Amino acid sequence: APFLTGEAGRRGLFYVSANSKKSGQNDERLIVVTDLGVIVKETNDGSHEVFVQNLRTGQAVSGADVSVIGANGLNIVEQKSNSEGRATFPDLKEFKNEKEPLAFVVKKDGDLSFLPYRLQSQSLSFSNFDVGGLHESKENDQLTAFLFSDRGIYRPGDSVNVGMMVRARNAKNTFQDVPIVWAVTDARGTEIHREKIKASSGDLSSLNFKTAEAGSTGTYGIQVFIQKPNRSDELIGSLSVRVEEFLPDRMRIAATISEQTTEGWVKPKDLKGLVSLKNLFGTPAEARRVVGEVALTPTHPYFRAYKEFSFVALRGDEKSFTETLSNAETDSAGEASFDLDLERFGTSLYNLRFNAEGYEATGGRAVAASAQTLVSSKDFLVGLKGSESLSYLKKGSEHSVQVIAIDPKLKMIPMKDAKAVIIERRYVSTLLQQDDGTYKYQSVVKEITGEPKPFAISEKGSTFKLPTGLPGEFALVFKDSADVELNRIAFSVIGEANLSRSLEKNAELQLTLDKADYQPGSEIEIQIKGPYTGAGLITIERDKVFASKWFKTSTTSTVERIRIPEGLEGNAFVNVTFLRAPDSKEIYMSPLSYAVRPFSISLDSKRIAIDLET
Repeated sequence: APFLTGEAGRRGLFYVSANSKKSGQNDERLIVVTDLGVIVKETNDGSHEVFVQNLRTGQAVSGADVSVIGANGLNIVEQKSNSEGRATFPDLKEFKNEKEPLAFVVKKDGDLSFLPYRLQSQSLSFSNFDVGGLHESKENDQLTAFLFSDRGIYRPGDSVNVGMMVRARNAKNTFQDVPIVWAVTDARGTEIHREKIKASSGDLSSLNFKTAEAGSTGTYGIQVFIQKPNRSDELIGSLSVRVEEFLPDRMRIAATISEQTTEGWVKPKDLKGLVSLKNLFGTPAEARRVVGEVALTPTHPYFRAYKEFSFVALRGDEKSFTETLSNAETDSAGEASFDLDLERFGTSLYNLRFNAEGYEATGGRAVAASAQTLVSSKDFLVGLKGSESLSYLKKGSEHSVQVIAIDPKLKMIPMKDAKAVIIERRYVSTLLQQDDGTYKYQSVVKEITGEPKPFAISEKGSTFKLPTGLPGEFALVFKDSADVELNRIAFSVIGEANLSRSLEKNAELQLTLDKADYQPGSEIEIQIKGPYTGAGLITIERDKVFASKWFKTSTTSTVERIRIPEGLEGNAFVNVTFLRAPDSKEIYMSPLSYAVRPFSISLDSKRIAIDLET
């Protein structure tokens, strides 16, 4: 195509039509031939930040003519991009009719590009990323009501007391005596109370109503509205409470396991579930029907004595199991027992929960109790603890993992016949043709196992030094003499390299931040792992863009830095938009990939230390 060759090749918007004389079929498309890339970010106040990038070099384009074109074909606002390739436009909602915005248009040295205004198909979806939160109005005077109850659960006939605070989206905005309506609906959805009150900023209001003695039981809803003329009510807050009947128990029940512990684990052999049932005044409840149930859930154990260590006792194919046991009857002492028969569940570690119900002599009402413990036939577990977070290790840095072995009583024991293995995790991607003729990548993880090395675990624990000479995704695995995996811990070595990753989500980057919490004014270090080489834009944003930086990389994994502006507090996001290099061979992938990662900014400057002396 002559339009794509040479520095002076023609650029612009072209209409391309393809026809087949043989079949009579045809297709047509509008194609933009340009070196100008456009990214638009809309802020919470309605203004727009436009970033212009040279698609060939990956650099910011300064001095470009950036405008918004209206429905009449004329520019309604114009700006020039600054040295960072950035132009700022105000909220465009005031432009209507013939001046209604249609597109952002960028021109530079005879080149032209455009991006439609608020076209949904051109918007990026961030639903796959951790960006959840409260969706607030863009209006600073939008009100929100916060409700809380004194108990949360009530009996029919009780009075329900609810506290309420109302504030504007912008806490600096004050208001006085705003009329609002609050209403209550019962469990059947019937409105049982409605009242008008006035709310002011900073006030704590009390909303009170009484439930009916013969009213329905279930979930009751309290809603707060603002009434607007000729429009439906605007909901600004809600709360749910429960209304339930309470009947006193006439028996007491206790459930235990014949051998249980709150600290370690027990062996499954000959375990029994024990039940003690008594009348309300303490006498044994004999000849009463007792129903038992056993529930097993595979679990990764947590021990308070070793809370910084991770333990693994699962193969990966375990499933939860629930079984109803045969009914039993209490003896003259009000006791019953159940054989749990747990030896059939192998060596994995489970959370065992024994549930029991004891019925009254008439057989109607019952009381319930449960007991739980960890159960496994293993003689020991291996625990691992990294010297710090292992998800972001710099190339060539020194890091280690502490290794211990413990018995069922949580006593540290030696283990002399263990082996340590380093495994590298790589993605192998294959290009497959789908039924519709299009192509997609299928990626699978391949583990490249290193040479096992003997590793003895001492009674006081041992230390293993991690290899950090090469960037990549790794795992340190410990095995016993029979080659059975005892535990593993993953670690990532950060650096610039051509690293593999899954290509199935081809529009997503993989971002790793060096930490989760930062000081104002400090730098964020980011590892960016993409499906191809190219260039992109990093921004720090929340309700608006606070900082931006362009970057370019010749490898699929790179490390970049961006500084947090002074004065920024609370939470914010790192947003990375990445464009495929023109000479990249990954032509069957989306040319644009992106990702978002949240981070927090320290509030130490706002905290007041309080010392209490009693």
